[in-house]
Amino acid sequence: MESSLNREDIIRMAREAGKSESWLTFTTIWPFIERFAALVAAAERKACAKVCIDVGLVMDCVEAEREACAKVCIDVGTTRGSSDVAFDMADWCAAAIRARGSHFRGVTKMMKDEK
Repeated sequence: MESSLNREDIIRMAREAGKSESWLTFTTIWPFIERFAALVAAAERKACAKVCIDVGLVMDCVEAEREACAKVCIDVGTTRGSSDVAFDMADWCAAAIRARGSHFRGVTKMMKDEK
């Protein structure tokens, strides 16, 4: 498992955490520290990825609900009146509902492509 943290990063963070210079130069502990840093970095990446996946799932639900609402407009337009005006209004309403989510589609697609 490879860490994105190098030795200088680990030393800097150890100093920020209050560890002394003598602790940092104790060479027999370096393999453990590097392995621990790699595990922490991997866990953080996994947690960040889960947040992205969860956001993508929510966006899918929002998109499905938006499409269901648009279909209701179309259904109302076709069953409530036979005039072209009624159908055009229903079609316009459905298009407006679908357009509300258009800027999210690119983000959701990008997230799915990276999986």
